[in-house]
Amino acid sequence: MSESSRRLQSSGARVRVTHAGLCGSDLHRLTAGSLFGTLGHEITGVVTEVDPQSPCPTSVEVGDRVAVMPLLACGKCAACKVGSTNLCRDGEAIGRTQPGGFGGEVTVPITNVYRLPRGVDSEVGALADVIAVCVHAVNLAGEVAGKRCLVIGDGAVGVAMALLLRQNQARVTLTGKHPENHALIKKLSGGYVLTASPDDLRGEYAHVFETVGRDQPDTLNMAVRLVRFQGQVTVLGVYPGDFWQPLAARELFIKEGTLVGSNSYVQREFFAALGILASAPEVFRGLVTHRFPLDHFEAGVEALRYKAGPTVKVMFEVGGGQ
Repeated sequence: MSESSRRLQSSGARVRVTHAGLCGSDLHRLTAGSLFGTLGHEITGVVTEVDPQSPCPTSVEVGDRVAVMPLLACGKCAACKVGSTNLCRDGEAIGRTQPGGFGGEVTVPITNVYRLPRGVDSEVGALADVIAVCVHAVNLAGEVAGKRCLVIGDGAVGVAMALLLRQNQARVTLTGKHPENHALIKKLSGGYVLTASPDDLRGEYAHVFETVGRDQPDTLNMAVRLVRFQGQVTVLGVYPGDFWQPLAARELFIKEGTLVGSNSYVQREFFAALGILASAPEVFRGLVTHRFPLDHFEAGVEALRYKAGPTVKVMFEVGGGQ
């Protein structure tokens, strides 16, 4: 039995990748020296093989167009046993610890493979990961309809977060350092999402979503300053493991504010993300601002790194796409 066959038996399905999005985390890992072929976790493709011994062999079939959920939980730890698979301490991920979509093919558990809904093509379907991240944050926040919500950060997660909040009938303001992206979110939201530079923000917000992260202290403290009394700051931004920062803790105390981390998502939220994409595929397609064939990978990386003009999601067509 070949190594490839053993991987398939333990993994469930083999997928030929057609589209893969470039995430900011990919950019950081490339800078740190990660191998190209191991990256790429925002994936859609076509099923080319299914393990006949899979516990649910009829869930997908060869030839199906699918989205791949990249998170691989152990299923045994305390977090997994209560359904918090996103917090699995022994978890792995396609595009991080397992070969990713930029390699052209992935093998995954069949439970991580979802048929694309009607009306969702492979390009739009590859946005499921970023939308699921936002779904999880909204679920942690609770009811947002009619409430003033601020999104800090105007990259892919921030712009997607603003769109999703608006879908949930929130009163949304987006702030960040890229005014070209502000014009885009206004267009995609039909003008319902307000935008402002960080220096022009006024008032307080029931919910603040921090989507920037990185090794800087400004955005989290901005969130604490702008959240209202008994409001919630939800942190989606990824900070380096060795980064410590001063926090306006007294202000959080005075307001009885809640500070919550939001770490990726669980399986049902990925499935929900596909439904959200199906509800307005052409709106969400607008998040894709750059498209490249995979053999122009460096050009895509440069587009995301330097952000000349509106830059939200860089999408690669892999293996001919479809």
